[in-house]
Amino acid sequence: MGNALFIGADLPEVALHVLRRGLFAIVNDSDSSRLEAFMSPIREARLDKQVSIESRPYSDVEFLASSFNSIVAWRGVPDDMPLPLFFKKIRRELKAGAALHLHVALRPARWAPSVASLLSRLPDDLREKLEDGLSGADEKVAGLREKLAEMASPAREWADRRGMDHVAARERVRATASKLRGTAGAIGRRLSLPGAQDPAALRKAAEQYLDVASEIPLSIFAERLMLLPEAVRMLLKKAPLPTLEVAQALDAGLLRTPAALPLASSAIIAFSKTKEFGHVFRIQPKRNRIDR
Repeated sequence: MGNALFIGADLPEVALHVLRRGLFAIVNDSDSSRLEAFMSPIREARLDKQVSIESRPYSDVEFLASSFNSIVAWRGVPDDMPLPLFFKKIRRELKAGAALHLHVALRPARWAPSVASLLSRLPDDLREKLEDGLSGADEKVAGLREKLAEMASPAREWADRRGMDHVAARERVRATASKLRGTAGAIGRRLSLPGAQDPAALRKAAEQYLDVASEIPLSIFAERLMLLPEAVRMLLKKAPLPTLEVAQALDAGLLRTPAALPLASSAIIAFSKTKEFGHVFRIQPKRNRIDR
């Protein structure tokens, strides 16, 4: 016996599994259409007496401490709750040893190490072709660097003759580079799902209250493909290969690798309330000590 909390009327199939194990469920949602879709299969299974509905925002509801064997939040962290407050409230309401299963959209992490790790898993012949191509690119870059060095001295002399300030020019270059980095960041945000969280900030906000038990990436390409403007998606449908199916196939292969998580657009993260977080402290009365 026990209780499960669903923050959002989502995943009725999970709720059915929980209810058939003899647990009771509270679903926290105020949207009537979502609630109907959630409750319909539960009523068909005649398990609706084990479910109660709480329509107030999660942040406004005071559940009893240590109430839940499991909490499921498929819609992520509620918009009106800062991350630390959310995790603190979750910790209070979970039983010791229980877990929060949080579905969360993720911002792109640092891509280079993960891409390198994924490339290392390619078949030998394909990886050798890529390495040969990269080697040729390195040689071209080295040659270009030498040419730029040769050009630098005449350019400096030309600038001196016209009284140009090298320091000011260098600062303009740095400012341009900074703008480019900002553009790269904007592209990264464009590749993120709505409401995406910074993975590092998410873990940091939780670490004081809960442990990360598992992280399961859900998608790398397919979800981001759906972010493209409709006109672009319509063009992709006319491509020789079915683009969405290809993206899903790539996801299916890459998501099995450990390097997939930093590239993922979303994940299910399980946060557990370990027994170390669940101590109850008792104040012992101070006894008078009699020295003999």
